[in-house]
Amino acid sequence: MAASASAAAKQRLRRASDPRVIGGVVVMIVSAYLGLMLTSRGPQPVLVAVAARDLPAGVALQSDDVSLREVVLADPQRYLQSADVSGSLQTDIAEGELIPRRAVSPKDSQLRLVAVPVEAQRLPPGIGRGSLVDVWATGDRPVLQAVAVSGVTDPEQWAGATATVVLAVQQADVAALLAATRADTVDVTAYQGQQ
Repeated sequence: MAASASAAAKQRLRRASDPRVIGGVVVMIVSAYLGLMLTSRGPQPVLVAVAARDLPAGVALQSDDVSLREVVLADPQRYLQSADVSGSLQTDIAEGELIPRRAVSPKDSQLRLVAVPVEAQRLPPGIGRGSLVDVWATGDRPVLQAVAVSGVTDPEQWAGATATVVLAVQQADVAALLAATRADTVDVTAYQGQQ
């Protein structure tokens, strides 16, 4: 009995010292180590700017329009990485969407801010910064369509008061808008479903 146990122990020792077994164990250890090294050197999480609300093209970005989120990206340099943003959006960005750098035009872009007086009682309810509006002149003449509102003053609450709606318009449209505001009464119409 003792002889057979001794023979079995020798057999196991011979298998364990087999170069193929030793080579297999070494390959497994090296593979595990290299796998750990590769995963630890992979893309690291970075903070990127995401839209805090739906933002239409043309709106001048402010810090409260974005929040920062930690994400893992293959190319994080394509996206804004700060909440301290400036410039105007060239494309619509949906709430929660990462903001690409190419979507933000610098401050010296072709967008211009133009103040447009609108009679308070003719101002659609609920429009504010980030809303899209169409601009109309007297006689139902369209002046501009789908223009982003950069801000609205809070008019005095009496009859005949005028609100100032600040619009972000293309430089090429400034002259037509200014001419309409000087010659006619200007109205703005809002898009349904805006906040």
